Amino acid sequence: MELVKLSDVQAFELATPIWERMKAGSNEINYKIFSSDFSQELKNLVTRDRFEGQCKEFPLLTSLGESESVACIRRKDGITIIYRQLSRALEGEFIGQLTLSGTIEKNEVVNAQVY
Repeated sequence: MELVKLSDVQAFELATPIWERMKAGSNEINYKIFSSDFSQELKNLVTRDRFEGQCKEFPLLTSLGESESVACIRRKDGITIIYRQLSRALEGEFIGQLTLSGTIEKNEVVNAQVY
């Protein structure tokens, strides 16, 4: 089944374990965990060195706390899940974004951000 045909609840159920793994990898500065669901193209863009450098430069990336899925945005080639993201070290709310491409059975992260 195509990702764009998922209900919001189904999309959240599919994406949230991926988001949680990425958060754990980011908090631990563990590239293997962080990038485990990435497409090869995204791994080529976000290399281990780049990831580790950004974790050192931006405290948010190593202090990710609770998150809540708030929206789904569907496009022809995938689905983007928007999260309300909290930090264990910084005040306020942040935006998390995870874009998946593929099918329900075989999908991969093609973009992710937190800001």
